[in-house]
Amino acid sequence: MSDTLRWSTSGRGDSGGGACDEAAACSHAVHGRDSGTPDGGSSAVTPATRAAFPVGATAP
Repeated sequence: MSDTLRWSTSGRGDSGGGACDEAAACSHAVHGRDSGTPDGGSSAVTPATRAAFPVGATAP
């Protein structure tokens, strides 16, 4: 990947610094990863797919 990603930490993560999500965007995808294991890999979706995600969705 030639794009340099600038990761941003979620404001809704664990206040203890353990469980947090990070996101980064480039010209062709929106990326997500676990801030506790940043070298553990990431997932990516197209901007159109990300836009289809429900806003404010929570786990059951």
